[in-house]
Amino acid sequence: MRGLVVVLTLLVMILGFLVSRFPSDETRTERDTGPSVAQPDAATGNAAANRKDENPTSNASGFEEPDSVELVMGDTESQRTDPRPDSGVGPASAQRVLEQAIEEQDLEAIWQLAFDLIAGGHFSEVDRLYEQFADAFNGGDLDSPLWKSPDFYSGNLMREYSDNEIAVLGYLGHLAQLEAPGELLADLRKELFEGEAATMILGFHEGRDPQLVAGWLPYYRQRIATWSGDSFRDREIILALGHIPVAESALMLTELFDWTTSSQRLDVVRALGRNGTAPALDALRNIAADDPNPVLRRAAREALVLLGR
Repeated sequence: MRGLVVVLTLLVMILGFLVSRFPSDETRTERDTGPSVAQPDAATGNAAANRKDENPTSNASGFEEPDSVELVMGDTESQRTDPRPDSGVGPASAQRVLEQAIEEQDLEAIWQLAFDLIAGGHFSEVDRLYEQFADAFNGGDLDSPLWKSPDFYSGNLMREYSDNEIAVLGYLGHLAQLEAPGELLADLRKELFEGEAATMILGFHEGRDPQLVAGWLPYYRQRIATWSGDSFRDREIILALGHIPVAESALMLTELFDWTTSSQRLDVVRALGRNGTAPALDALRNIAADDPNPVLRRAAREALVLLGR
């Protein structure tokens, strides 16, 4: 079933960021704040020092005091995990490795192969092998009952994604610009770029590298060229454009504002507020000043306030 392949891919994209974000945030908080250390005041400092000289080993609390701040904090570096070692498989041997993994019902070897090829920039090879993998997984030879429950291995996929986030975003930019993908790859692309996964991936990336995610725009440009306004996927496209903070996506949103239904226009305003580029600000000012809908005027005004404009 093709849908299962899509579900697995969405799990990787949506949840992988959570694994990489939270531990690093906690570590950074410890480093920034550090443990509090009480300082003796001027009136009692000398007396305390004299008592320490008289009995250097005494401790009224009964607990041993740490010798240094480092001991209190612990070795934060040891709390981090290293990425899985690269398999060393390249395009020359990828086909043989995939066929052997399918024969042995080794789905883990297959996803490791895919991530290693993506990390190495071998995007075209990933495209080609995906079609073969999807055929095998959806009612083909890769049919072991071991892999029929995604809950069993979704955590492993999350770990792989978090270790290869930037490379995968680069691959998605490649996927967005393919002119004639295979049937199964086209299905995957549609689910990724027009489903909830798109806003989750882009939202977690937080626009930290705008030009990297701007590689998605050729796909959205093509979709807008054939915009019908009645697809249940339209909302996800609008919100995704808001998470690509470049001027071109803001211009695309401004164009969509006149085409969308009244219920979708609030999403366009939200997306413009998230985009925050100069064309987005211009569009928000126009909406705030002239739109007949008071809800949209208010949303545009408040978006401008949050953007500091």
